[in-house]
Amino acid sequence: MTEAELLAQPANAYMSAEQQAFFRDLLLRQREALQARIADEFDALREQEPSSDPADIGSAEEQRQWQLRVLGREKKLLDKIDHALDTLARGEYGWCRETGEPIGLQRLLLRPTTTLSIERRNARNSAKNTPGFVDVSLAAAPEPVLRGARHEERSLVIPNERRVTQHRAKLARPEGLRGKWHPLSLQDLARA
Repeated sequence: MTEAELLAQPANAYMSAEQQAFFRDLLLRQREALQARIADEFDALREQEPSSDPADIGSAEEQRQWQLRVLGREKKLLDKIDHALDTLARGEYGWCRETGEPIGLQRLLLRPTTTLSIERRNARNSAKNTPGFVDVSLAAAPEPVLRGARHEERSLVIPNERRVTQHRAKLARPEGLRGKWHPLSLQDLARA
C-alpha cells in the first residue's frame, strides 16, 4: 500500500488491518535505518585516534561530545519507535493516549511515533506558554517541592492530578537548630 492509497481510504477504515500493516512496515523500516546509523556512529567513535596536539585533542573531544549527543537523541527515537510498535501490537496505535480520539493518518505519516492528536498537542503547547504553567507529566518529584530561597516564605509546588498549584508556604525552623528551613507539614498548610 502506498501513502496515496492509505490517504484515499474511507474514514471508517481508520486503523484497519491494512493500515496497521502499513504503519508496522513503516516503523520497522525506520527502526532498521536508525539501528544502522547508530552502529555506524558507534564505529566512528571507536575508530577515533588520540592526538598529541592539545588543539586537536580539544577538537576531537568536542566532536566526540557532539556525536554522543546525536547518539542519545537517536536512542530516544529508537525507544519511541519500539513503543509505537508495542502500541501497534496491542491495537492502541493511532489513538490519542489522552483523549482516545484518532490521531489522524496525515499526522501519523509525518510523525509515526506520536501518541497525541494534533489538537491535544496544540493545547499542551499553548498551556506550556502560559506563565506559571508546570507540566505535571514532566515533573520529577511526586512530593511537594520547594522553589525559591527567600527568607521564611518560599513557593511550594504541589502536583494535583493534571495541573500544578503553587502556594506560598511558611517554613518552620526546628527549635534550637540554625540553618535549614523545613516546610510545615501538609496538614499544617491546610490549617494555615
